Amino acid sequence: MLMKTLASGPLGRLLLFAPRLLVILRGFGPRLRLALVWLFRSYEPGVESFHTTPENERVLCAIIATITGHSLPGILRYREELLADADFQHYCQEALLAQHRQALVDPEYRWGHRLAYYLLIRAIRPGFVVEAGVRHGFGAAMILRALERNAAEGQPGDYLGIENNPARDAFLWRLYPGYRGDLVYGDSEQVLARSERQIDLFLHETTSDPGHVARQLAALQPRLAAGSVIASPWPLLPLLDYAGSQGLAAVTHHVVPFNHWLTGGTMMFLFRPGAARRALTEAV
Repeated sequence: MLMKTLASGPLGRLLLFAPRLLVILRGFGPRLRLALVWLFRSYEPGVESFHTTPENERVLCAIIATITGHSLPGILRYREELLADADFQHYCQEALLAQHRQALVDPEYRWGHRLAYYLLIRAIRPGFVVEAGVRHGFGAAMILRALERNAAEGQPGDYLGIENNPARDAFLWRLYPGYRGDLVYGDSEQVLARSERQIDLFLHETTSDPGHVARQLAALQPRLAAGSVIASPWPLLPLLDYAGSQGLAAVTHHVVPFNHWLTGGTMMFLFRPGAARRALTEAV
């Protein structure tokens, strides 16, 4: 009652300043602490990598199951196989530790939203994966590992990375033991226009600029296989427009970082519901 009486007076807003500030600090205080830790410990100029929460990864598995037509237990098994992949984790840690000062990356591999790429490849068994925007190769390494496992199970696939900046050497891809595929430097629109292969999975990691995305999709469209999937770390209007024009479904996934100041982001996936996949029949 006293608070209501004071707030209704001429100094009400001033009197409410302290309790309102306390609400803000309670909400943002922990995130500010994590931001300061990242500021002084991380080598990354921007946020290159982060862990995601186990709960968030399970939600992602459910979304990938919907996109691919696989069972949720099957997709969860792919996640567990990656978590238990000591060889892959060892390679990434060693490569990052050797390169982190020169490449301005942290000496720890955190896959973040790129887990989606591994799960998609293991589920749909693509014959040809194109990643536009490779940078250090965080995503490319995940892609190679998934393709490697598919090949061991009798369904090989190829990889093409497109990177516009020649200064980015994609060392996580380049140093990967027995790496496969190619890395082409140049504008993704032009590289896609020259491609003669049908693309089963396209990963858009270049830029969120609407004009670029629209032109990239125009170059990509004639080269997409019937059951192809497009994935992007951004929920962009050109992607929605493209989905509408091509009769594709669009779903989003909010990425929730673990123990990080970053609030996360939203991925978008485009796919044709009910489209045939190259995937093996799952044993549930």
